[in-house]
Amino acid sequence: AQSLQQELIETWNLFLRGAVWGGFDEALRYLGIAESGTARPYRTALQAHEQAEVRAILDRYVKPYLSAAVSESSGPEARRPMQRPGPDS
Repeated sequence: AQSLQQELIETWNLFLRGAVWGGFDEALRYLGIAESGTARPYRTALQAHEQAEVRAILDRYVKPYLSAAVSESSGPEARRPMQRPGPDS
């Protein structure tokens, strides 16, 4: 759990680049999701070193999971409330 927490903290650091929105926009572009997720006045240009830092974070903590198979338990069935066992169970 501690290792996972550390990875989440390090992944969150992409939002510290470019005053939050710059890092977010770069992440969307780099992952091929969208050209931008923000508009003025929230659009913030990244410096080259910040862009490289965002991409390094994504390469390490996000991209390895993009090609992973989706678990069958992640579909709508997984979100149904659990049923209490009946008296026959």
